[in-house]
Amino acid sequence: MFQDLLLFFSAAEFATPATLDGVAVLGIFDRPYAEASFGAFGAAAASQPTYTLPTDQAVSPAGKVLVVSGIGTFLVAEVRPDGTGITVLILERA
Repeated sequence: MFQDLLLFFSAAEFATPATLDGVAVLGIFDRPYAEASFGAFGAAAASQPTYTLPTDQAVSPAGKVLVVSGIGTFLVAEVRPDGTGITVLILERA
């Protein structure tokens, strides 16, 4: 099943090249919309950038710098491996 997912991590398909702590990686950059409710005080909206890549490319990334080609520079704030060989990096603007 994982082999089928490798197609998504091809630069010819969906992947965006990046460097993680100076090492070239291929993954999928996303900036999903997030909204937080504050009850009677209203709500705030923001985006939470993420970078999804094969787990074997995400070696100890917490706190490291991810430079996404053509998009920008981010710090890896959180690492979320899903147990299937895919890891989502939660990013913050550097």
